Amino acid sequence: MGWSSRNIVIALVAFVGCGQSAGILRNLSEIEDSYDYVVAGGGLSGLVVASRLSENPNVSVLVVEYGDFDDSLNAALPYYSKNMQFDNLFYFTSVPQVGLANRTAGLAVGATVGGGSTVNGMAWDRGSKADYDAWEELGNPGWGWEGILHYFRKVDSITF
Repeated sequence: MGWSSRNIVIALVAFVGCGQSAGILRNLSEIEDSYDYVVAGGGLSGLVVASRLSENPNVSVLVVEYGDFDDSLNAALPYYSKNMQFDNLFYFTSVPQVGLANRTAGLAVGATVGGGSTVNGMAWDRGSKADYDAWEELGNPGWGWEGILHYFRKVDSITF
């Protein structure tokens, strides 16, 4: 997939207070002149950051995504697609890697709203309770299982 105006969503979602979405915008004339926050990337991490920022009703958030919004069954239903979604992937080649005898590696990343999670069957998993408790024991208060469980529960569902 190359860079073209056809597959670039210029402005994905403008979150306006309390998680309300202004929708998917595909033209520069549709976006406001300024936003309190601009998040680069509409993958899982970028959307989580934008969602959290937009919980404050006094701020506006714009998410900019390279890929488009795929609302096909392949992207909407976990594990529906048995094949790679080539239209939603962007390919990079790494620089030569010393540890690989200066060979390069091909990398495919999700180029769509939802990022890699959209093209990998939407699979995700939490670490074990012991993993998070170990983080806290290393001197990171609040990073134990009990401290982060409610954040996991916040992302257990999705609404459009």
